[in-house]
Amino acid sequence: MYIAVKKIRYMKQAVITADIIDSQHIIDMNDLFKSLRFIIHEISEKLAVKIRYQTYRGDSFQIEMDCPEKACLVAVIIRAGLRSKMGIKVKTKKALSINRLWDARFSIALGDGNLSETSIVESNGPVHILSGTKFDLLKKKHTTLLLSSLDRELNPQLEVLSKLMETILLRWSNLSAEAIYYTLLHNCTQQELAKILDVTQPAIHKRLWTANLDAITMSLNYIDQLIKH
Repeated sequence: MYIAVKKIRYMKQAVITADIIDSQHIIDMNDLFKSLRFIIHEISEKLAVKIRYQTYRGDSFQIEMDCPEKACLVAVIIRAGLRSKMGIKVKTKKALSINRLWDARFSIALGDGNLSETSIVESNGPVHILSGTKFDLLKKKHTTLLLSSLDRELNPQLEVLSKLMETILLRWSNLSAEAIYYTLLHNCTQQELAKILDVTQPAIHKRLWTANLDAITMSLNYIDQLIKH
């Protein structure tokens, strides 16, 4: 007897679970999340990825997206945008204290699955569960960035790369983060960026060099290729 089996189309996806670091010390959380929405909107347009985003518990949010190879890039751009205070009231050409900068911790999980049709935070697919489980470990591990996959063979490499990038980006000033944001998302040259930010090209070069752009870019490209293959 022949039994017809309904084919289910699965798509590769990434789920990012995150919360705002030291949210209790932030005066205007509405301003921060307004900036976050602006950043996510720009990412969706510029990188041509499908992103769904939902906040919960006041200072936490989840992102669900296709193109898992770009998930770490998305997280880095969001952190660069927050640390530079993109799209909000505070705009300055002066370096601020690193301790005053907005930031978030991220658990990025990669795998196969269906994008949620309703609430992201109520979804219980394997990738959602992995992202949430690893997120609970962030504070215990004293880390702010963790990349993991349902393919466990990839995880040792992903964890090392996560730690490398975290070590670099925690040193970003608001000025370096701003330069990184425009470079990674808008693909600006140093000359173009100098005009946008109204500073000299040598100043842009210094900000990107201080931010270790080459190391970040190499890590992101390696992750991209690792996940694709």
